[in-house]
Amino acid sequence: MLMSTSEEAQLIRPDQDDTPIVVKDEGATFVRSAPESLPHITVPDLAPDAAGMSAEALAQVPTLTEQVKASEPVLTEPELPAQEVMQVEVSHQESMPGADLPPMSMTLPQGLPSHVESWLQQCQSRINQLTNEIHKLNDRLDQIDHKPKA
Repeated sequence: MLMSTSEEAQLIRPDQDDTPIVVKDEGATFVRSAPESLPHITVPDLAPDAAGMSAEALAQVPTLTEQVKASEPVLTEPELPAQEVMQVEVSHQESMPGADLPPMSMTLPQGLPSHVESWLQQCQSRINQLTNEIHKLNDRLDQIDHKPKA
């Protein structure tokens, strides 16, 4: 079922007539520093709040870079602060078992917190599971493709 152009227009804008947009070309060129030199555009049936702001008002609106405060500089590898070593303090060394052991240090060999390590391990485990499931599904698809069709 094909529609004519007028039927399509009635479906898209049933209550609108074909009033053209008028551009008053008072000057062929405009000056960047003079927004009043831009051509004036009038659009029929435009809501007053949809007209927008004047160029002068827009020039007063602060930009995003002006609103966002400068962030702290990103530290590179040599500038990173040394990892803090937590030590266990023992109040009664004679009464505690293992009092003769050196204090424990909580530094990780790779420098990542333990919760990050466990999260990465969980992600890798899930990736491996999904990869295995994909291989199984591909094998099943291959079997279905190679079955003789009755």
